[in-house]
Amino acid sequence: MTPAEYYYDSSDDEWTCGDCRETTYDEDDMISHLHDAHWFCEPCKQLFTSESARREHWSNSGRHRHNWCALCEDLIRTYENLQEHNDRVHWRCRVCSTVFTVEWRRNEHETDSHLWCPTHRRSFRTQANYNAHMHSVEHVGRFQNCPFGCGHKLPDRSAIVQHLESGACASGVSRPTIDGFIQANDRNRFVITSAPQRLIEGPAPTTSYIASEKSWSEARRAYVCVLCGNDYSSLNALNAHLASPRHTYSSPTSPGGEKPYKCPNANCGRTFVTLSGVVQHAEFGSCGLLQMRGICRALDNVFSGGRLLLK
Repeated sequence: MTPAEYYYDSSDDEWTCGDCRETTYDEDDMISHLHDAHWFCEPCKQLFTSESARREHWSNSGRHRHNWCALCEDLIRTYENLQEHNDRVHWRCRVCSTVFTVEWRRNEHETDSHLWCPTHRRSFRTQANYNAHMHSVEHVGRFQNCPFGCGHKLPDRSAIVQHLESGACASGVSRPTIDGFIQANDRNRFVITSAPQRLIEGPAPTTSYIASEKSWSEARRAYVCVLCGNDYSSLNALNAHLASPRHTYSSPTSPGGEKPYKCPNANCGRTFVTLSGVVQHAEFGSCGLLQMRGICRALDNVFSGGRLLLK
């Protein structure tokens, strides 16, 4: 690295390179000559012996850290900062700000590393949440009819089961109906746990819980669920929680209720409060269940013979 020397000769109206004696009539042309022939660093006014030496100087010098683009391997223009350059020329990850030279690599990175949905411009914390979103109505639409002919169209099997469990189906099927049907017909314990008497006696009666203002805890500044102890900011939120599947079969001796369903994959071990939980787990491939023909066939058999639920 040596200082750059070039000067203007007013008698000849020329700019002269002190290193090789090249002359130009314009200073900008002289700067271009220094860049091309002598690997000139304009901000530092220094010449280098090779292109690689100048590149190493740019990449390592603290003076150039805000103007050195590692992707272009060049200094960006002084009137444009690095972020503006990356936004204009390259493709920046919308989650972690890593920069890529081509758009498809950025998109691939966002999907693989951040579970990013480009349509809705958001990322997800878990693979299960991402899979659920990508299988939602917003992406796949509503294309499966309710097997009970109520007219509802739903995106997948788990949505059908949730629809039935919610009691929204005009057929009158509800979660207790489904639970009783599955417990009575799953004799090989394919998706139900080995919980006891309930399998013989049918579904346990459900209890409805409604919270009042007495649920407010001044000490915790929240409405408290008497069954599980969770806090809620409003009485409506607490009552929505009490009406959820979590406490459908709650009792004074078992406030959390039970999880009567299990993943059919013996290596998984997960249990679920609802049948829709098992189906969603299977559909979104959380442990490879989509590769198991058995569960897909069993689910389809349940839906195709669903009218038995009404008998």
